[in-house]
Amino acid sequence: MKKILIISMLFNIFSYAELSTKNIENMVDKLYKKRIGISLEDISDIEDPFVRMAVEDNVTTVVAMTEIQFSLKGIMNNKAFINDKWYSVGEVVSGYTLKYVGRKGIVLDRDKHIKKIFLRKDRESNIIKVEGN
Repeated sequence: MKKILIISMLFNIFSYAELSTKNIENMVDKLYKKRIGISLEDISDIEDPFVRMAVEDNVTTVVAMTEIQFSLKGIMNNKAFINDKWYSVGEVVSGYTLKYVGRKGIVLDRDKHIKKIFLRKDRESNIIKVEGN
């Protein structure tokens, strides 16, 4: 039984070992061919694949998650200028709680989902003023 198994394994190995140079070149050519993808118009019509499960009163509902865009434009006196409004630590910004305000960025938290947002270096309008305690 062992001999039959070994012979069949060797036969399989040798039957797949017939890779010639031409076969390898064909495989490489297939890798370099330009692949046709989906257009940007078709992508914009696709629904968001990410969903969030919400459980209330033993009833599970599926809620589609949408990504919230935050725009941090300035930091001054432990306050952050987010989406054209000033916020302090502990205040709620679009469902997220402002947990930390630092010199270069902020930390937002919602149900253990943490977002770190930093000031953009290329903006001349960033306000950074920290008063010593």
